[in-house]
Amino acid sequence: MAFVVIHHVDPDHKSLMADLLAKHTKMTVALAVDQTKVAPDHVYVIPPKRFLRIENGTLYLTEPTERRGMRLPIDFFLRALAEDQKQRAVAIILSGTGSDGTAGVRSIKEHGGLVLVQDPKEATQDGMPRSAIATGTVDHILPVAKMPSVISEYTAHPYIAQPSSVRVLGENARGALAEIIAELKAHTPIDFELYKEGTLLRRIKRRMALRHMQNSTDYLALLKDSEDEAEKLCADLLICVTSFFRDPEAFEYLAENVIRDLVVNCKPGMPIRIWGMNPLRP
Repeated sequence: MAFVVIHHVDPDHKSLMADLLAKHTKMTVALAVDQTKVAPDHVYVIPPKRFLRIENGTLYLTEPTERRGMRLPIDFFLRALAEDQKQRAVAIILSGTGSDGTAGVRSIKEHGGLVLVQDPKEATQDGMPRSAIATGTVDHILPVAKMPSVISEYTAHPYIAQPSSVRVLGENARGALAEIIAELKAHTPIDFELYKEGTLLRRIKRRMALRHMQNSTDYLALLKDSEDEAEKLCADLLICVTSFFRDPEAFEYLAENVIRDLVVNCKPGMPIRIWGMNPLRP
């Protein structure tokens, strides 16, 4: 694995984080350099006055455009990480103030990755951990000492290690899928039979990876015995894309041909009511 450390750096001071971390690991630790190809067993630290993103496994540095108080470098990186690595991405939110990272962990979860958060009781500053936990997208809330084994087991699962060549649900994937959906009917009024098969399989495989299971029969037995696991699977299946303006042409048409006329023709003092719908189906 490669590790990328995004922390809130004072732009007016030299960062000592790489030197500090190098004293505690045998891995190579360095400040990230633009257009660096990520390598295993390396730690890349964000430098001052820069944002960091990843694309096709390569790190890129850019200058922040937001005002100093509005910069959210953790969210910026995690969104890019989610799109680039999908289920192979792991987000870890550690001690810190504010809410940076909260939007980013949503992206990681939407793309099938793993989200870990430091136990707020252990964190020196619990603002960032609690903000991330409030999203409902966190997979594990743990002391830092317990995180390495969880990450290692997750990345060793076939869903992560060999996503294109291994059928995690077995040869009869559709049959196993039908049994799992039938079991979920006892826990939710939502009929998942209408969901896209690919979406269902990805989310179920992800839950199996989190529980370190490789056999759909074992996972089905777990669902029958554990109401908590059934609820967590339902929650994973109901994750929706958070990009509200994901259909730009439709919103451009509304702005140019609908909303303007509504405003122009509205009598003074009369309200304009807008009804928005948020469908559950991904």
